[in-house]
Amino acid sequence: MNSLLVFAGGALLTLAEPCSSAVTYYLSQPYYGRSDSPFYQGIIQGTLYVEDFEDRALNTPYVSAPYGDVTLDSGDTTVDEDDGKDGMGIRGYFWTRSRGARPPAGIGLQFDFDRNEAGLLPEYFGAALLKGNPTSAGPDFYSTILVYDAFGEEITGGLWQILQPRRPSNETVFSSNQDRLAGIHVPGGISKVVFMSDGIVDHLQYGYTIPESGTTFLAAAACLTPFFSRRRGRNFERQIAVT
Repeated sequence: MNSLLVFAGGALLTLAEPCSSAVTYYLSQPYYGRSDSPFYQGIIQGTLYVEDFEDRALNTPYVSAPYGDVTLDSGDTTVDEDDGKDGMGIRGYFWTRSRGARPPAGIGLQFDFDRNEAGLLPEYFGAALLKGNPTSAGPDFYSTILVYDAFGEEITGGLWQILQPRRPSNETVFSSNQDRLAGIHVPGGISKVVFMSDGIVDHLQYGYTIPESGTTFLAAAACLTPFFSRRRGRNFERQIAVT
């Protein structure tokens, strides 16, 4: 039996090959713009689309939304990059459920994906979740995201939940320090993403491949039981969940 040796979180692990395909979850925090995305290599090399809604429309290829519409920020909700990077998101456009067709009860937002000319669905998806919890006390708030594979099967079991960070009392409501980019990689493709508890999102990112160094580590990491690892110099986490 072949095996791989790989360092993960400081531990040396021995992994058997081949392993089952895995779903990979990403979290980039804080998220000020494209360069903070874990998918940045795909963005700059054109293998992933980014919809930032700054042209007042959802019009990147192969994606649609049955609910919601674009709106202009009223003063405290947008990705920092969209109004010039200064640590605050003050004016810019984003997608909201408060305009356009209203979603049914229990759903915040939904995005559906079509196959491209090559018959492929996007395997990578991400979106910016904006602002932090303004309260210093009380219950935590989680963003719950459902993801459907190429066969229309929901694959997260409702367990992909992202804690909304609390905004320090000494920070302005315009601060982007709590903005985060939630992402996922699903081998075989993604047909639909549903945000159960979020009414606004920005910077949709989706596509097919990500040119990236360290592919040996990524292939090995996909075999691991869930864990978190942090990369120095870029503040994002990768959680691996075996399917």
